[in-house]
Amino acid sequence: MIYTPHYPKSILAISMQFLLLSPFAVAEELVLPSVEVKAEAQAETAAGPVHGYVAKRSSSATKTDTTIAETAQSISVISNEQMKDQGVRSISDGLRYTAGVLTEFNGHDLRFESYNIRGFDAEKYFNGLRIYNAGSYADTVFDTQALEKIDVIKGPSSVLYGQGSPGGIVNLVSKMPNGDALKEVALTIGNNQLYELVADVGGALNDEKTLMFRINGVAKNSKTQTEYSQDDRLFIAPVLKYQPSADLSLTILADINRDRVTPKSWYPNKYLLDSHPDGDIPVDRFVGEPDFDRYNRDNQSISYLFDYATNGWLFKQNARYARFDLDYQHAFATGVVDQRNIERSALVSIEDGESITIDTNAQTAFNTGPVKHKVLLGVDYQNVKSNISQGLGTVPDLDVFLPMYGKEILPVERAMQHNKLSQIGFYVQDQMNVSDMVLNFGVRHDQAKLKYESVDVVIEPDNNHTSYNLGLLYKIAGGFNPYLSYSTSFSPVLGVDHNFEAAKAETAKQFEVGVKYQPTHFNGLFTLSLFEIKKQNVLTPDLDYPGFNKQTGEIRNKGLEFEAKMALYKNMSIIASYTYLDSKVTQSNYEGEQGKQPTQTAKNMASFWTNYQFDQNLAGFSLGAGARYVGETPGDAINSYYNPSFLLLDGALRYQAKGYSLSVNVNNALNKKTVANSGRFFGPERKIIAKLGYSW
Repeated sequence: MIYTPHYPKSILAISMQFLLLSPFAVAEELVLPSVEVKAEAQAETAAGPVHGYVAKRSSSATKTDTTIAETAQSISVISNEQMKDQGVRSISDGLRYTAGVLTEFNGHDLRFESYNIRGFDAEKYFNGLRIYNAGSYADTVFDTQALEKIDVIKGPSSVLYGQGSPGGIVNLVSKMPNGDALKEVALTIGNNQLYELVADVGGALNDEKTLMFRINGVAKNSKTQTEYSQDDRLFIAPVLKYQPSADLSLTILADINRDRVTPKSWYPNKYLLDSHPDGDIPVDRFVGEPDFDRYNRDNQSISYLFDYATNGWLFKQNARYARFDLDYQHAFATGVVDQRNIERSALVSIEDGESITIDTNAQTAFNTGPVKHKVLLGVDYQNVKSNISQGLGTVPDLDVFLPMYGKEILPVERAMQHNKLSQIGFYVQDQMNVSDMVLNFGVRHDQAKLKYESVDVVIEPDNNHTSYNLGLLYKIAGGFNPYLSYSTSFSPVLGVDHNFEAAKAETAKQFEVGVKYQPTHFNGLFTLSLFEIKKQNVLTPDLDYPGFNKQTGEIRNKGLEFEAKMALYKNMSIIASYTYLDSKVTQSNYEGEQGKQPTQTAKNMASFWTNYQFDQNLAGFSLGAGARYVGETPGDAINSYYNPSFLLLDGALRYQAKGYSLSVNVNNALNKKTVANSGRFFGPERKIIAKLGYSW
């Protein structure tokens, strides 16, 4: 079947425009940053670059340009400089040193970005707009070459973003043109026959610097740590920005991505944790079929960011259209035959879809007596369609220790599935400042319709939901800011009960208390937080009606997070984090699951990274080193076995002078063998990457 996307005649026409007049005193003027300001002298903004590792501002938590230290929520920002120093090549790589975030829990997997926040899957956003996948296996993976920074907002965020996970969101922020000439190219080589060419080019298209552009591109050819595997990518992300004045800005962004990769080797549950009479299974062993396995992903999107300031109001509209296609087939293990041989199945999934996301809001500032207000009023709209043709077949068994490939695989019969999501949400937020106190209140109402259609099954739940958040922060002299917050979230669920009534949305609520410290005598930001999240309406078996589910399940996650980022002595940058997570299934009808720790959660995680830039005789050189610890994770729902804990070491060496740069990064320097998920996937091996760059 050929799926033809229906492009909107005008995204602007679909969205809801509104003008809101303040009933209070005269509003403070809100303007956009000046076009003429040079980068090196420019003050940090929420949408702009971060100078060093320590971000001061973010808009992801409030949709307004707000100081992180004065936001009553835990926020982490991974800057472009941090990503360069650490040799980050994926979103998961960028999050490895972030408190509360577990990465790579699916092992060495090129299909998905694997991370969760506070024990729950995290939602992914691009410049504040939700990224949707085509179906069950199609994940949209952005290349970090086009990113200025990554914002991590922890805890429920439904007030501003609608349906989503209670763990938090990851917002990817694009590199933007600023009018200055930019010409950078780099060649990267690494183990597993990695060869990659990247470019970052930009500048002004007229003398007034009101029309600017920037283009980032990637061409990669690579093998992987597994035999018979490929990891190839073509990616381009052009940006065009028109800013005729400080009050008006229109930015148009596009991206085209083409991935041709091989799915990871998939073993039976617990197989990689068991001992084998014939020895250890090699990490590079391939248990699929070389002529059958493929994961061909194509993504394209176009979006715009529009800002206009007038009469004390700042109007913003962001919109994005995305298209995604996937051709995926995979031979994977399903069981054990004997001590050497495994049973296998064939998965085939052909997926395509499209999404439209639009967010329109207006903000203004005014005073009511001693209280300063920053009010945000908004509406967003999301429409997503996907088609999935999927089926399972059989594949001949494989001897893991002496594999023989090329056996016949019969054609796989597929069934068609159609998914549709339509959602509109209205939100209001008031950020209030009075003396040394900051109070934030937000409320949102969503109307969401979800349709699932497969063979003779049609499920159409309507999920209308109201979300809230409330935050209170107190500023103490010396840079200490204690805070507390309450927030809620919801997420639509597919399923029916024994009366064939559609499932209600999952809901969650979080209480958080913490303190932020921003020193006055050096550049740094420290955050300590305690939280408890309860997720309810989780599907669990209906014991009175076998074969059906009921929504009486509940998961409770509570824990402690500490994160520090600092710059010392002009030469040294430091990141330190620790996470303690007590995750528990508090209600479930699955036998043996209640009271147990959910899979893909770790009770303890810690990390430390430092980068030192030499001067005098070694001017131009910098040296980085880091360590990442992840505690054991349950391999199944009843905690009968665990994936072992691990400590990984990373290192970096960089030299930069006269337009040239050379860096060498090593991840998992000691080549520690790790196992993930249900004991069936190997984690990433040692990765050595050298990058030679030139700018002019």
